[in-house]
Amino acid sequence: MPSRLPQRVGLVLLATLALIACSGSGKRVEDTGGPSSGPVVVLGPAVKVRPEDAVEGARSAVLVAARNEFESFQIAIRATDAPLRNVTVSLAQPLTGPGGGALPASNVTVYREDYYPVTTPSSPEGAPGRWPDALIPSVDPLFGEARSAFPLEVPAGENRVAWIDVLVPESARPGVYRGTLEVRGDGLAESVPVELTVLAFALPSTASLKTAFTISSDTCTPLDIDGCSSDPTLPARVRQLFVRTALDNRLSLGRPHALPVNDGIGVEQFREHFLPFVRGTAATRLPGAALSTYQVNLITERNLTGFKAEAEADGFVDRAFVWSCDEPDLGENWPHCEDVLRADSEAWPQVPKLVTAPINTVTAGALPLIDIMVVNVTLLDGAVETREYAGNQRPKYDEFLGNGARPKELWLFSACGSHGCAENADASTAGMAGGYQIDAPPSQTRAMAWLAFGYEASGLLYYETALRLSSAWDDQLAAGGNGDGTLFYPGTVARIGGTRAIPLESLRLKYLRDGLEDYEYLKYLRDHGQAADAQRIARELFPATYDTSRSDAQIAAARLELARRVADLTGGPEP
Repeated sequence: MPSRLPQRVGLVLLATLALIACSGSGKRVEDTGGPSSGPVVVLGPAVKVRPEDAVEGARSAVLVAARNEFESFQIAIRATDAPLRNVTVSLAQPLTGPGGGALPASNVTVYREDYYPVTTPSSPEGAPGRWPDALIPSVDPLFGEARSAFPLEVPAGENRVAWIDVLVPESARPGVYRGTLEVRGDGLAESVPVELTVLAFALPSTASLKTAFTISSDTCTPLDIDGCSSDPTLPARVRQLFVRTALDNRLSLGRPHALPVNDGIGVEQFREHFLPFVRGTAATRLPGAALSTYQVNLITERNLTGFKAEAEADGFVDRAFVWSCDEPDLGENWPHCEDVLRADSEAWPQVPKLVTAPINTVTAGALPLIDIMVVNVTLLDGAVETREYAGNQRPKYDEFLGNGARPKELWLFSACGSHGCAENADASTAGMAGGYQIDAPPSQTRAMAWLAFGYEASGLLYYETALRLSSAWDDQLAAGGNGDGTLFYPGTVARIGGTRAIPLESLRLKYLRDGLEDYEYLKYLRDHGQAADAQRIARELFPATYDTSRSDAQIAAARLELARRVADLTGGPEP
């Protein structure tokens, strides 16, 4: 499979796929005249549309989803010679399916994509200018408040884009659902037909692929909420919103607690505000969703005694882990790391100890003390130019995973090496997964879960998600990457309206979610006797960590193959 297609070609392929897709009833979607170039076009989720882009897409949205899955698409609105004013995007007719049952209107979330100003590109695949990333909901999923996403103005010669999330309820009957979205403005009235085929299987609410995306930065002050420094419970209540928002996108935030869990208020806050996310009893959009992991410490903060008692009392030792050492290979700190691992093992023998390092650097004394080894995705499978890590390194981890009296795990992490850790024009970073840059192809973010499946890793780790939250609208440049360490935006009342501030999702958070949902399809096939085919599909789409730049059409084709194979196993409906 070629590494990438030109954006225009990819969009045309997407439109063609959408227009010829078959519904579960065996009837073809009505041909609406082929690809459209405006003023309203439908695009898939794995393409970033910048304001000046001339885009082509379909005239209707054709979706396939499991029960308890989100499926998304985009609507681009283009103004030609004159501005379009007072533009709104809304659900006009609910998605109605077998037996006349309709999906709840609240399960369709309409967002306006807002822009981040890139000054210094993250890599050769980026460029200066405005890039879509922040998502402002028409009605937010946290409090159900109307926000200022619409109406909007589309300047002449530009486009604006709406992102549409459709959440299929667990109880939805398999079959074909149809509904309509409406795009209206001064002199503009367009209907967007939506067809959704619901498959006869459901995704688990808690992601099967473990994730631990740390959130250690201040999340209260950037939201401009009064009392962040004077009310000790307020930071915990605010962090709850971030944990829930991430979990609604199938992502577990590591170390979500606001205060050390030793005694007093720290324990009380943990039990009231964060334990429900461990137990799966919080008010999440996915019923019963629970954190797949719990990072109990920062590298500089052991705090094991308090968490040992809590985890044992509440039964989540199996999901807790201690991040013992961070990249000891870079500073030749293995002797110190060995000391830390021994101390952590003595303090809490049962809990897994995590170290981020490639296996060829691990010392003999440290190796038996490590339970979770996390390798930088750039060092797992390198192109020839990477010398020491050229070729697939995955077989080197087999002995580690197979030895020991307790289970061992291999996770992947991404860092600035995916885009270059400083201002760069290094062409070798093109196509590398991870990094989560705003100005990178969506496929490089979505690929992480696919790569975990392909390389047989069981988790994804990331060092921070709110690093530049306070300046997220204007400055997220860190370690050479736009958005490195920041996956949220501060949804202040002044910025988005309503009465309560909220964390805003980014497109990159959605790409991660979509990859985690793709993983469930791959796992389902593997668990039902089709492991070889699942591996083939994953490897054909993303053959290596450094070869992940793909068009929306390529991703859509791979995902459709997965859906059809699942439908064959479950008895339809055929997408």
